[in-house]
Amino acid sequence: MENKYIIIVAVFGFLGSFFQPLDSYELKKKKKNDTVEEDATICIDSLRNVNDSLINALQIENRLLKDKNLKYKKYIKRHGKKLYR
Repeated sequence: MENKYIIIVAVFGFLGSFFQPLDSYELKKKKKNDTVEEDATICIDSLRNVNDSLINALQIENRLLKDKNLKYKKYIKRHGKKLYR
């Protein structure tokens, strides 16, 4: 009895596979002259350059402040005075 149902379902599935809609779509190619994308890449590159230069400036300033901090600490240890900035 169960085999009948399995065979009937298999036949309906086989017939139903012929009536399924086909996926008929095409992939659209990008336009070669996409100005918005080119402008965006130019802006992103310029922002990266600006960020890199700012990071370098902050690293240099950080090194200088560390050096000044060490000088002040050495001065305080030698003379025992507090420095008022």
